[in-house]
Amino acid sequence: MTAQLKTVPREALVTDRELIDRARALGPLLAKNALASEQDRRAHRDNIDAIRDAGLFRLMVPKRFGGHQASIRTHLEVTAALAESCAGTAWVAALTNVCAWFVGLYPRQAQEEVFGANPDARVAGVFTPSNNSQRVDGGLIVSGKWFWSSGSLHADWVTVGVMEHDRNGAYVGQYLALLPRSEITIEDTWFTVGMRASGSNCVVAKDVFVPNHRLLDIQAALNGVRIEGGEIYTTASPCWNCFKLIANAGLVAVYFGEFYREPRIHDYADRVGIRLHDLSAR
Repeated sequence: MTAQLKTVPREALVTDRELIDRARALGPLLAKNALASEQDRRAHRDNIDAIRDAGLFRLMVPKRFGGHQASIRTHLEVTAALAESCAGTAWVAALTNVCAWFVGLYPRQAQEEVFGANPDARVAGVFTPSNNSQRVDGGLIVSGKWFWSSGSLHADWVTVGVMEHDRNGAYVGQYLALLPRSEITIEDTWFTVGMRASGSNCVVAKDVFVPNHRLLDIQAALNGVRIEGGEIYTTASPCWNCFKLIANAGLVAVYFGEFYREPRIHDYADRVGIRLHDLSAR
């Protein structure tokens, strides 16, 4: 029997330009809170709430969950607009949206758990793998520490790298494990000179059970393979190249604002055309 997927009511159709304008309109608030965000080593609560209320944490969330399924170009434009006032806050928004994009690669059950009840759910991620996992019936038991997790202080979920080996120590696979915030802790490790407002602390998990539907096979994703039950971006290149474009160009957007609008970046973004499949017709 095929599970019936829940559809979250959408916001009325929002254009890319409106999303960018919403980000730019937050400039005075982010600028006012910039010093406090740097001093506190985390994005100000008002910044996070305002970005949420503007729908800018839903840029890369599937439409059927109330997201915008925005293009990578819009993602970069929004990041640059936010970065004009607070680079650390912009980085949190940028990587939260990257992780929302990755959730769109998971099986549908995982997507439902993250966005079904809360289309504004935020996901942080660190993809460097922990070797501390054990295969059990139905999934993996996972432990580890994942440093530099931008946005983790504001996240409802985290996706972290995990490597699996068999009893003889032979490599089995590598995954992104999706864990609810209630099952991890955060160590306060982010003591830096720059980008302090990103709050990129250390995520810690100890003996957390992760069911199979919340394990994303990295090799399959890198090869652009359609995951069973999941929805992958429509793209001519494997997802890893798309992610590198999002992360690297997004970093340029944070640091250089207007300069990131180098035409070659946007020519490539337009060619890639990263958008989630529109699930509304399914």
